[in-house]
Amino acid sequence: MKKVKSNILFVFLFVTVACTSNLEMNKQNLEYKDSLSPPLVEDSAVINIPSIEWLDDSVSQYIKRSQMELIALDKKNNKQISWMIDKQERNERVYYAIKIGRDFEDRFVSDGWIFIDSASRQIYEYDLAEDSLIEFKD
Repeated sequence: MKKVKSNILFVFLFVTVACTSNLEMNKQNLEYKDSLSPPLVEDSAVINIPSIEWLDDSVSQYIKRSQMELIALDKKNNKQISWMIDKQERNERVYYAIKIGRDFEDRFVSDGWIFIDSASRQIYEYDLAEDSLIEFKD
């Protein structure tokens, strides 16, 4: 009887430790991905980017001139459009990766992605199917 109790206690402790360990690993490896997310660059790290006035102005101007279907629909329906900024390296150049969309209470819905070259400030639309950047010309 003692052996059965000790085995049950051992199994209980093992499961508790395993679940706690797995939960911690999931917290560390949690990434938000959606269908419009460009692939992450292996070397890139999440960087806190302070608000850069020229960058916000560039994104605002892009949204005003954009013909991207979902962004145009949001503008037509007077939806609040917002964006999230990250920094990525592609082809040995540093870009600001901007996710444009709508912010809901518990999630962010992407309408599209643009990249802005940090040196030249040129705007590129992200083509998900080709994983390529297309120079934005209005």
